[in-house]
Amino acid sequence: MNTLEDLRATLHGRANEVEHRPEVARAAAVHQRVAVVRRQRRAVVAGVVAAVLAVVGGVALMPDRRPPDPAERRLAGHLAPETIDSLGYTFTFDRGFEGENRRRVSLEASREPRIVAWASSVDDLRLRSDFDLDGDGAVPDTMRTVSDFSDWMLVRPGDAGWVQPRSSGTVAVAVYTLSARPAGLTKDDMTWRQQVPGGRLVGAEIGDRGQSEVTLTVTLPEGRIGFGGFCHVSRKAGAGELGGPWVSYLVDGEPVLGGGDCVDPRATYDLFAGLLTPSTDGIRAGGRTYVAGDTVTVTARLTDGSPSARLIEDPGTRLAMALYAVVDGDDVLERDGHLWRLASTETVTGEARFTAPEGWVLPVLTLPDSGPTSWVVRYGGDVVQRIGVPVRGSIGLTTLAPWRSREIRLTTRSRDAGTVTVDLYVRAD
Repeated sequence: MNTLEDLRATLHGRANEVEHRPEVARAAAVHQRVAVVRRQRRAVVAGVVAAVLAVVGGVALMPDRRPPDPAERRLAGHLAPETIDSLGYTFTFDRGFEGENRRRVSLEASREPRIVAWASSVDDLRLRSDFDLDGDGAVPDTMRTVSDFSDWMLVRPGDAGWVQPRSSGTVAVAVYTLSARPAGLTKDDMTWRQQVPGGRLVGAEIGDRGQSEVTLTVTLPEGRIGFGGFCHVSRKAGAGELGGPWVSYLVDGEPVLGGGDCVDPRATYDLFAGLLTPSTDGIRAGGRTYVAGDTVTVTARLTDGSPSARLIEDPGTRLAMALYAVVDGDDVLERDGHLWRLASTETVTGEARFTAPEGWVLPVLTLPDSGPTSWVVRYGGDVVQRIGVPVRGSIGLTTLAPWRSREIRLTTRSRDAGTVTVDLYVRAD
């Protein structure tokens, strides 16, 4: 699983309220990239984009493959599901492994994402792995878990490692490979999804390898517009004064706030990593506000991050962008291949204890601009997160597993009496 920096959720900003200086934009985008932002209530507005791959019923299909025989999926006394869905991507059973009391299964790096699920004939399963199982950054990791293939983990492209279930009975591991992609724009095994939490695709572009500038012309829908971007460069690409590759956006040739650093190339199968969203409807650029019905040309540029904004010349560059229509109404976010839905909200000033819902829980802190300067999070009596430096914005914490104490205790220290908001999300898939 991923560290906090890989937490993939829809982001919001104050795009029309900040000067279009690269150093200002960089600070905002880096801040947003490491945070899970409290979900704005977002509904979905209509928008259509053509898919590059052949689409059947709205889903981009992978090459034909033989459906797995149910007998092959009978493992440790359970029938492993034929397919598992993750954020609109379909993964199909590929192979299974069994063992008495324990079985270690190693996964080599792959260009495609995979899903790993597990089971046991006895309900005392523990899973050990050198993948990060709960998002706390510590590996190897061990957790208690369900024994019937209903829990699983996403293995991203390029990741390698091992999993080892243990129990007093027969244990099993099932590996699933990608078999179908969701509707949207797909090119070179990279996809902009048509439907994401809080938005629907208006238009998208995926540049060719080595291309450091891409352009898209769209007619703006009602409501706010979210900018999505993706870039990857080789390590040989030069860094500018501000620290390296940087994506910036222009509308009809005029800069708009947005952009961000290039992301982990392991994310390329799914390009959506959150949105930079203006605080008002339409788009403001060059002293003009573009509103619904206006046709605009949007350009994404991959530069070295310096004040001169030199385009990066790198044959390994990949650059992509998308525009999403977003409005209030959706209380979900995405992390580790799972969908999470808002269950409750707590507010904390100084110190508070509260009870989490049952099941897997993802706490998300939204911190005031004034601080806090430090904070400690405990699940039951265990310290699971301790931050001793000022943090602002929003950040996702270690996931709370179903077998842990439901009591969450948050202690904060700040220069003033700022209030911390804690959103508690539960798995929705």
